[in-house]
Amino acid sequence: MFSGKPEMHDPYDLSLRKAANQELYPGVAHSSLSRSFQGWAALTRTAPSEGTLLVYPNVASVVAYMVLRPFFKPPVDSANVIDASKWTLDESGYFPGTVKTQSQRLGRSSHPHLRLEECLIHVPKMEPVDTVWWHTDVCHAVDPVHEGSANASVLYIAACSTTTINKAYVKMQLSETLAGRPPPDQQEGNDLNESTLKGYVGVEDLSAEAKRAFGFGLQAGWN
Repeated sequence: MFSGKPEMHDPYDLSLRKAANQELYPGVAHSSLSRSFQGWAALTRTAPSEGTLLVYPNVASVVAYMVLRPFFKPPVDSANVIDASKWTLDESGYFPGTVKTQSQRLGRSSHPHLRLEECLIHVPKMEPVDTVWWHTDVCHAVDPVHEGSANASVLYIAACSTTTINKAYVKMQLSETLAGRPPPDQQEGNDLNESTLKGYVGVEDLSAEAKRAFGFGLQAGWN
């Protein structure tokens, strides 16, 4: 991207990010895990205009635009904002839409060429137990319109590759789970002891597959 060939960027090449520090700037909106994909699992029906998800399908172009955007300053006259020839080099160091403790924000004024209102699309209608997954770099948003007759409820799930950083995190997470505490990334301001909740069943009866996901195999030397 910085050598004038943004089209060569491959967002699906894990080798370029598997050892990267995912929590360079700690914050409640950040995860220390390396997430390959993010997902929703529906607990209720969700559909367009009923509180569902919007995604921007061209992940590589969005990432390239976001990374290169700080180098350019928009024209003073907002009527010319879409005309790329009216933009000038920006040496201020300002990174639009970025707050270190929050997620990257993209908006119509900060990133106008993305044309978010036109290009964000709804995911298909989902029924309970349906899931939808998107690349972790995909620009996404919750539908601002909810005209349905019932609440839209989903579980937010991350799909994490087996990397050194992720295995270390899962080991820590298992220790916290066995103690009834939330996982490390969700502990700030959260002193809940999950083992005291009504209906808590622990982990003894989990299937072998579930225990593997929880990291029990890591304690036995799985890699």
